[in-house]
Amino acid sequence: MECAAIRDVLTVGNAMDEMAHRKGKDPLDRIVAMLTRMGGRSCSVREEQASYLDSGSDSDSDTDTDA
Repeated sequence: MECAAIRDVLTVGNAMDEMAHRKGKDPLDRIVAMLTRMGGRSCSVREEQASYLDSGSDSDSDTDTDA
């Protein structure tokens, strides 16, 4: 969507003509539609729950303290 907005700004500022704008924006609209549909299919990244030591002890073998 950001790329399409940039093309809009270039067209309004006369840095891009309307034909070039439309030619490049149509594929961007299609990509956004595809990604939106993919996102609606519950595609997500899942990570395992991290466990953190809360005991305050230094569990590694180096000489510093991991406070």
